[in-house]
Amino acid sequence: MQDRIQEARDSLSRCSQAPAFLDRFYQLFIDSSDDIRKKFEKTDFARQKKMLQDSLFVMLVAAGTTTGLAYKELSKLADRHSRQQLGIDPGWYDIWLRCLLQAVSEHDPEYRPEVHDAWRESLRDGIELMKARY
Repeated sequence: MQDRIQEARDSLSRCSQAPAFLDRFYQLFIDSSDDIRKKFEKTDFARQKKMLQDSLFVMLVAAGTTTGLAYKELSKLADRHSRQQLGIDPGWYDIWLRCLLQAVSEHDPEYRPEVHDAWRESLRDGIELMKARY
């Protein structure tokens, strides 16, 4: 599992070199649903992209763990997205992942099926935590 997590981290590093990576993700995500589009109507995207970048880093550092600083940050992130705060529908995470993987495939110059699988496996537990905390 650690090799897969490292592969996803390396891919994030490569994607982060492409200025259009997060813009493309948000284009895909927002275009995926009218409800998602409405949720982002008044969003400061400069701030939002920074938060997403940080969240991806936290999710990949916390991958495979249930303790430590990164896991605590992931837990806070899950609470922030719960119905009591931002109210992010648990069904949106599957869409979120699909859009993220599409953006990765377009912006990681070393993208291949194994990279796709590494991302999916590395983010699985974090996404499940986000859904469970709703």
